[in-house]
Amino acid sequence: MTAPMHVLVNLSWKCQLACPYCLLPHIKIDRAAPEHSWAEWAVALRDHTAKGAILDFAGGDPLLFPGLARLCEALGNSGRLWAITTNAIATEGVDELLRLRPSGCVLVNISDHPGRYDTSDNIDRLQSVFPVVFNRVDHPAAGQRHATITSVIP
Repeated sequence: MTAPMHVLVNLSWKCQLACPYCLLPHIKIDRAAPEHSWAEWAVALRDHTAKGAILDFAGGDPLLFPGLARLCEALGNSGRLWAITTNAIATEGVDELLRLRPSGCVLVNISDHPGRYDTSDNIDRLQSVFPVVFNRVDHPAAGQRHATITSVIP
């Protein structure tokens, strides 16, 4: 049996944080390029991936992308699976995901960040609906909040 296609998709480079260990500022990308709408992404990803593919949303914080929950809903309804990597700060994005509860979620990967105790409610709410894991970057400035870290990323 072949493994499903796993595609990393950076919907946006927007992020609320400026972590000293983040590699995004060092990647050569056209930051002035216009973002595509969730509907454009939904059509493109549906047309260029097979059912069962995992679309993994990262970048900056995907919860800042307008329509993320609708995109995930469209993908789930078309037989695709989805995951996100987030810092869990964007309450509006969490609210939209919880309101729509799109099917097809494989994982919500939450990056642990120092001093972000204001995310506890968002994290608890996400955990009540979706499978959630935590990771921490192995850097002196990385977070130390959650006792149960799934992985440490060098």
